[in-house]
Amino acid sequence: MSHPPEGLYFFINRETTDDGKSLAINFNGLGTPLTVTEFERLPTQIWRLRDLISIYCGTQFLEFQDTTLPIDIDNDGNLVSCVSPDRKWDVRGSESIYTIQDDAHLGFWGLRKAAVGERIAGSSNQRQYWRLIPVPVPDPPASRCTTM
Repeated sequence: MSHPPEGLYFFINRETTDDGKSLAINFNGLGTPLTVTEFERLPTQIWRLRDLISIYCGTQFLEFQDTTLPIDIDNDGNLVSCVSPDRKWDVRGSESIYTIQDDAHLGFWGLRKAAVGERIAGSSNQRQYWRLIPVPVPDPPASRCTTM
């Protein structure tokens, strides 16, 4: 089992909806439970993985791509975006299929059912597996400066 490299990703659940649609983890706002929506390569579906270089060797931060809002667990057991997390995440797998666990390894995070709007929560079935699709980073614009 290995960790994915740092970068921007879409997290797509391995299971599809009854009508064959792929589901991506979606950012719904600060403090709001994360849900899945139909995968459409939306900005709200882009997540950043950052490695932790500390005593937490092998763990990563999972945060929404446009901010430094890491992910935590609310009192109902749902994943939420927050300002000040105490959680680190263990994202590991092989090839493009991964699991997500909190740093205490108390459970895997997935879906209770493969449906649009479903919250990300503890899972012990096939819906705990995620495909990570790297987000292409565009080339920087060409310089308009000329040399003399």
